[in-house]
Amino acid sequence: MKQHLSPIAIASLILSLGPFGFTSSVFAGELRPSDHDKIAETCQACQLEGAILAEQTAFGISPEFSGGDRANPENLEAQTQDSPPENPPTAQQIEQRTSQLQQRLQVLQSNPLQQIYLGAPGTSSNTPTAYGGSLGSVGVGFSYQERTRYTDKNDGTAGLVFSLGNPQTAVGFDVGVTLLDLSDWGDRGSFNFKLHKALPQDFAVAVGIENALIWGFSDADTSTYAVGSKRFRLKESSQDPFSRLSVSLGVGNGRFRTEDQVQDDEGSIGVFGSVALQILPAASTFVEWTGQDLNLGASIAPFRDFPVVITPTLSDVTGTAGDGTRFTIGVGYGLSLF
Repeated sequence: MKQHLSPIAIASLILSLGPFGFTSSVFAGELRPSDHDKIAETCQACQLEGAILAEQTAFGISPEFSGGDRANPENLEAQTQDSPPENPPTAQQIEQRTSQLQQRLQVLQSNPLQQIYLGAPGTSSNTPTAYGGSLGSVGVGFSYQERTRYTDKNDGTAGLVFSLGNPQTAVGFDVGVTLLDLSDWGDRGSFNFKLHKALPQDFAVAVGIENALIWGFSDADTSTYAVGSKRFRLKESSQDPFSRLSVSLGVGNGRFRTEDQVQDDEGSIGVFGSVALQILPAASTFVEWTGQDLNLGASIAPFRDFPVVITPTLSDVTGTAGDGTRFTIGVGYGLSLF
């Protein structure tokens, strides 16, 4: 049966096709961190129920005090008859600890499940991040530009990405295919690959190749890159405002160099990166340096039960590349096949 991805993985797949040269940037950003918050945050209530019961039963208190073990009351009663600890707390200490846990449980229960979004906002628009998907993750999406660089012509791009492997236990591998011009459907396109690994403490690293295989032609040549990403948990719950900060930094050739270096065909290396702040559970803002210019954008997951992510961006705002600021917007959808 098909299932939706976790909220964090949603943003990753629908955005992990990444940028595609000078004339298009498809999605809002690449895979978000493998979010250990997920919907499991709401299951903290379940964990606290167990903690409350453990506090009561660990010191020989009758299970009837909290309603007992619904799954197996006989086992729980047997546990309460075990020898008590050498230095048992006082009844006042037990009551105080239980009260604290019950208060925390009430807070979690006041945040109903419907507040959890299936989608999650992205963290970049035209720069890679180090996060990626797992086996069975699929994303689709498209982007639109009101004009391309040095022209008055608008442009559109569509793509599909799917993932193999498991970045948590081994490595993940994302494969993307992109149609580079929707006005000439199928005449131009490319394949993109990324190998990525999730590390402890919300770190991740990745290497990738954009435009690795091209049919027709592309406005950008093949670009290789390496990138590291880190997410900072500013607050305990990702459902709180201003709760997550995501930072990525990478190096690459091809389009990640300055415009002068690209035009002069220098074999140099450029630096790129992004910083994104999740201001609400369903909205983030970001700033990114592409190696050529600065982009400013936002990313929104507007529907709780439908994992679509929309990412409008102002590109080339500093004027160090191209011929002025341009508006782009990306829309994507992600799911898990199993």
